[in-house]
Amino acid sequence: CSVTSAEDVVSWLDEDVIDYYQSHATSPEGQHLRQGWDGSPEELPGIYRQQAFLTAAYVYGDAEVEEGVCVTPIAPKASSSSTTSFTTSHHKAQLSESLASLLLKRKDFDHDTCLQLLQVVNFQGVSRDCLSYSYPGAGSLTMGYYSHGRQHGLTKATERHRLLTKYLNAYLRCHGLRGKTSSIFVGRNIRSRYHKDVHNSKESVNWSIALGEHVGGRLWVEADYDAANPQDYVKRSIKGKRVSGKYVDNYRKLVAFNPDAYHGTEEYVGDRYVITAYSTRLADEAPPDAVKVLTNLGFKPKNKQVAFVTTSQPSEPPQNEKVLSPLWEVFPTKEQTAAGQEAEKVIAMESSSDEDGCDGSTGYGARRAAQQARKKEVHWQSMTEDEVGPFIEALRKEWSEWQKWASCSPVYLQEGSVARVVVAGFRDPHLPLLTRDAPVLARTSLHLILQWSVTFRAKLWNADAKSAFLQGDPDSERPEPIFMKPPQDPLAQEAVPEWKAKTLLYRLSAPVYGQSNAPRQWYNHFSRVLRDLQWESHSLDPCLFLFRTDNKVVAILGLHVDDLLSCALPGYEEVLNKVEARFTWGSPWTSEDFTFVGRRIKQWPDGSITVDQASYVEEVPSTKVKLDDAEFLSKYPELVTEFRSGIGSLQWLASTTRGDIASDVSLIQRPPSQLTVADLKEVNAVLRYVRATAGASIKITPIAVEELIFIAYGDSGFANAPGSKSQGGLVITATDKQAKVQERPASLLEWKSYRHQRILRSTLAAEAAALDRTHDHAHFLAMTFSEMCDAAFISTLNDRPLFEVIPVTD
Repeated sequence: CSVTSAEDVVSWLDEDVIDYYQSHATSPEGQHLRQGWDGSPEELPGIYRQQAFLTAAYVYGDAEVEEGVCVTPIAPKASSSSTTSFTTSHHKAQLSESLASLLLKRKDFDHDTCLQLLQVVNFQGVSRDCLSYSYPGAGSLTMGYYSHGRQHGLTKATERHRLLTKYLNAYLRCHGLRGKTSSIFVGRNIRSRYHKDVHNSKESVNWSIALGEHVGGRLWVEADYDAANPQDYVKRSIKGKRVSGKYVDNYRKLVAFNPDAYHGTEEYVGDRYVITAYSTRLADEAPPDAVKVLTNLGFKPKNKQVAFVTTSQPSEPPQNEKVLSPLWEVFPTKEQTAAGQEAEKVIAMESSSDEDGCDGSTGYGARRAAQQARKKEVHWQSMTEDEVGPFIEALRKEWSEWQKWASCSPVYLQEGSVARVVVAGFRDPHLPLLTRDAPVLARTSLHLILQWSVTFRAKLWNADAKSAFLQGDPDSERPEPIFMKPPQDPLAQEAVPEWKAKTLLYRLSAPVYGQSNAPRQWYNHFSRVLRDLQWESHSLDPCLFLFRTDNKVVAILGLHVDDLLSCALPGYEEVLNKVEARFTWGSPWTSEDFTFVGRRIKQWPDGSITVDQASYVEEVPSTKVKLDDAEFLSKYPELVTEFRSGIGSLQWLASTTRGDIASDVSLIQRPPSQLTVADLKEVNAVLRYVRATAGASIKITPIAVEELIFIAYGDSGFANAPGSKSQGGLVITATDKQAKVQERPASLLEWKSYRHQRILRSTLAAEAAALDRTHDHAHFLAMTFSEMCDAAFISTLNDRPLFEVIPVTD
């Protein structure tokens, strides 16, 4: 049954959950669309014009690897020949169970539908020896019956995923499964090493099918060599022997094979889900109550002989075989132009549909905003039993941090007394009197820190301050004391029993989480400590700190809220050690490979640095919509929310590491009243492209400081944006002087795709305006870097940078 209305899209979500997820406080799009200084010259922060700060807002595993029916996980200790169970998942199952229930009622066993269901399942970590799980987002679930030694029983995942298990059994039988099965293994982004399933029932059959957007991943199965058809056989080295076998394509095809034969998975690229049904060896000894449960879930306890290595005959036409294709063919460019004007190429897809109205997305319904919101905040009433325990323990640790930093002290009310209680920061009675803004490290400053590190061969260090806001300066802006009422929900009171006292209040003496001036007080404290250690702020970025000695800059430090990035010249590491000693950190300082403000930064042995967001890309879901492209999203508020969530995620990526999507992200955006379903599908199409190129990164290359120059490339389309506006773009790199005459390596430092504010009258005018803006950006970067390299240079006191800036266009 296809989705024909917005109600269908969200019908499997509880209304209260939808309301919670779509509330303004937890909606992710607002965080991505915040305005602020990104380091560009025309957005110079107000700190330099008045006494105020402006908030700056902002793949492959082992070759020898099945899908999962090999070594059964370790069971808990119990007496021999007893029946027991063990945990296969530690996460909630409500979403997948709700969706499975809906799909069972509809009897919808389409491959795409099953894939959508699997994408909302919470998988547990992979621990089986026969599985390789080095792919991003790897996970697995085992449902049904298990055997381990003489231990056997139903897995705990079976109870948590009863409807999912029932649906998968029905799905597999709809596509050809027959005979005896007792268990189902579901894997996400795993590969199986070559092995035999020694724990399976004798004379049983394994059934396997693969889904998802991937290329490769065929199933290799041992087979006797036939000299008449040598091209059909591929030999593999297993335990020192060459074993002959065949590749069986199980992509959207249910195949059966002998578990006693060696089998494994081919390497692949993309997201791959595999479902394997099998019969474990002690299933025949299951007690009657377990057999009844298995039968109710769709498993078949009786034997039925079938042929090995066969392909089932599904009721639908066969799918096209997947082949490797060049990226520019899979994601072609699309022309976007005003009538009668020249065409401007935009990185986008001609169509976001795979087939028959499917937009190629990987989600189900309007759920992206809900999933993104849940990553940030979970209301205690929506927690599962598995989440309550860890939450209580985390709350106890958090409260111990409050007590450690003496941010508050208990005050008990006298009966009948009246007190002003602050329940949330936005209700603070002193709000207008507080300094509520705080700077963060600009993107340009971050990239220049990386360039400084590779230029001077300095080792990068990353750290995050523990309970940073609690380490802030004492609150001195209030005219009178402020008090806090302790949390009143039952989970909080279980964590800290003293909070049950009805008369208890806490007098706050320093900023705490939720107070609007806490970020500023933390920044004031951090900058004051660094000044005491003889660090100085950069004249163009208050969150970029320099340490000058011996007439040179010997160390650089950048601060983004509580995340720190620093480096020092060889021999001056003690400068950083003093900083480390003055604060409390969440973990030891790390280097070489770490995450800083959502970016994975890796420093390579050759001195270069790469920055990517592959892990974030894997977490961004897509939505599936089958409405007409011309339909206005304004008719479906939940789809408007989905659009905003998707475009917010893309905007964050485009501004951090994925400049290749900046143009498309900018051109897609328009007022909500003008949005159509086609725009939402375009967002999904860009998300598909991003996921297909998740490993893309920017590279910072070592360049000698005396040879370094900045190349500023700017260009613009003409009247190629809505309202006859022109879309401009810029790329700024650092390279050496030899680039003037020959091709040279370069560091990508800045990029931007933007809408010209005024309507330009010609191609020449558009390109001239773009080049002018590009040169301004490059000049700003050169001035910033000059101060980072020369201890005597102050950017705000000079007109020209120390480094040459070359503007380029075509």
